[in-house]
Amino acid sequence: MPDKATKAAELTEALACAVRHAPSCQSLIQVTRLVNDDLGLNWTDAKWRGIWKNGPQEKFDVEQQLGLDARTIVKTITVAGDCKFVVAGDFHVPYHDTNAIALMCKVIQWWKPDIGIINGDLNDFPGLSSKFDPHPTRATRAQSEVDSAKRDVLIPFGVAMGKGRKIVLPGNHDDRLEIMLWKQPDLFSLRATSLPELWELARFGYEYASDCVLFDDLLEVVHGNKVASEAGYSVKGELLKRHWGISVIMNHIHRRGSTSARVGDHWVYGNENPCMCSLEPSYMKRANWSLGFTLGEKRGHNVNIIPVDIFADYTCTVAGRWFGLD
Repeated sequence: MPDKATKAAELTEALACAVRHAPSCQSLIQVTRLVNDDLGLNWTDAKWRGIWKNGPQEKFDVEQQLGLDARTIVKTITVAGDCKFVVAGDFHVPYHDTNAIALMCKVIQWWKPDIGIINGDLNDFPGLSSKFDPHPTRATRAQSEVDSAKRDVLIPFGVAMGKGRKIVLPGNHDDRLEIMLWKQPDLFSLRATSLPELWELARFGYEYASDCVLFDDLLEVVHGNKVASEAGYSVKGELLKRHWGISVIMNHIHRRGSTSARVGDHWVYGNENPCMCSLEPSYMKRANWSLGFTLGEKRGHNVNIIPVDIFADYTCTVAGRWFGLD
C-alpha cells in the first residue's frame, strides 16, 4: 500500500497535469479524465470531487485555465437585419421521426433560409429517468443517442441549410444530461460532458446559445418550459412575461397553437411550434401532439410567421406549393 508521501506526490503530479490540460478543455470532468489517461490512474469522478472539495485553491487554478469556450457560452444570439428563417425543435432522439425530418429538409432547401434554429430537445435522454426507462443499461445508451442526433438531425439539417447560419438552443430534456452529470458523472459512458461538445456543434458549423435567439427587438425564439391545456395558452404566458413587447416562437408544447394582439401600431404574435418526434412515444398513450415546424421572414419592422403542419402521409404545403417524400 502506498505511504502518505507517495500518495501526496501522486496527487501533486495529478494536479500539475490537470493545469497543463485545462487550456484545451471545457470542463473539470474532461480535465480529470485526461489526467487519468495520461497518468494511468483509475480515479473515479467521485474521488476527483473529493480532491476539489479538499483543494479549493487548486480547483480555482484549474478552472482559471479552462478553455475559452467553457467560459463564454452565450445566453442570447441576436440576429440583425432582414432575413428568412426556419425553426424546428422537439426531435427527442431516439424518438425522432426520420420521415418528418426528410420532408422538412426538402422544404428548407426550397425556402433557402438565412437562419436555421434547432429549438431545444434535440435529444430526449430517456435513460436519465428510471421512471420512464427502468432498464439497467439505460445509462450506457446516452452516447449512441447523441451520435444518432448528429447523424439523423444535425447533418441533414446542416446540408439543407447550405451556407445559412445554424443555431442550436437547449431544451429541458437536453438539460437533463448536464444536471445528471453534475450529480452522478460516473454513470454515463460519454465522450464529452457539455452539450456543445457532445453534439460537436463546432465541427458541424453550428452556434450555441443557452437561452434564446433574438431577431432585433421584434421576435424571440425560446424553447419554453410551460404546457397549458389549450393550444395557444402556453405562448400567451410567454408573451405576458414579456408584457406583449415582442413576438415569440416557442417549442416544448409538441402541438401547434398561436395567439396575437395589436400593441400600439404593430402586431405581436405568439407561435407554438409542433414537434419532430414520434406521435406515439412508448412512454405515453394518445399524446395530443402534431408534427411540423415554422418558417418565417423578417423585413424591416415586420415579421411574417408561417406554421407548417406535416400531415399523416408526410406531405405539407407552403404558399400553395405541396411537398412530399416522393
